[in-house]
Amino acid sequence: MANIIKKSEFAGAGMFIQLLGVVFCVIAFPYGLILGLPLLIVGGLKANVHLCSDCRGKVDKKATVCPHCRARFGEPDLPTAPKGSGRSDSNLRDALR
Repeated sequence: MANIIKKSEFAGAGMFIQLLGVVFCVIAFPYGLILGLPLLIVGGLKANVHLCSDCRGKVDKKATVCPHCRARFGEPDLPTAPKGSGRSDSNLRDALR
C-alpha cells in the first residue's frame, strides 16, 4: 500500500506567482503590499504538490489509486482480534462487514 506525500515544488506556476508578489512588494512599496502579499500566499499554496510514495508521480490529493503505477492509497488493513480472545481473523472480518 502506497501513501500520498505532500511536497513543495520550487519551479512552476506557484513560484512564478510568488515572484510576482515579491516584485509588487519591492517595486511599489508600500502600496504594492496590498497585491504582493496575497500573491505570495497564493503562490505558496499553489507550489504544493502531492506525490505517490512508490513512483513519485503527481497525484490528486483525494486519489485512491496512482494513475502512473496503479498503487492503492489509504486502504486500511482490517484489525485483527487480540490474542487470547478466541475469535479468528475470518470471524472478525465478517463482524466488521
